[in-house]
Amino acid sequence: EGWNDLYVFSSFVPARSNCSARPEQGVGRSSDAMTSWLSTHPALDATTPREVTLGGATGSWVDVQLADDWENTCGGAGLTLVTGYPDNMAEWSIRYTDEIRFYVLDLPAGDTVTIVISASDAYFDDVIDLASPVVESFKFD
Repeated sequence: EGWNDLYVFSSFVPARSNCSARPEQGVGRSSDAMTSWLSTHPALDATTPREVTLGGATGSWVDVQLADDWENTCGGAGLTLVTGYPDNMAEWSIRYTDEIRFYVLDLPAGDTVTIVISASDAYFDDVIDLASPVVESFKFD
């Protein structure tokens, strides 16, 4: 048995890697910019971003987990990867036993939606199998 999370966030951006949960400067907020940033982040082992269309919105997704050699996890809170913009009302972090799928979708109005599916790495594939039909049922106007 494992634990899992599925959350949907609006207006998330990449976070600094300094444990401040503040937005990373110089990284765009589009789906391509965010998933490219996640896939090349030095703290992460990540898949190559893949294009996706969900509920009328286009974007990409990427799977990530902490790299074995990354040591700065900001204490028990893990390493913050994405944060709310501009007011930092929410954030999402990763811990050593986590594996996360980030869907980042570009909405016609110019905002993004970030869908986070997180599970302990031992159960990640099972959680993705269960959560994918839910995510695929979402509609964005």
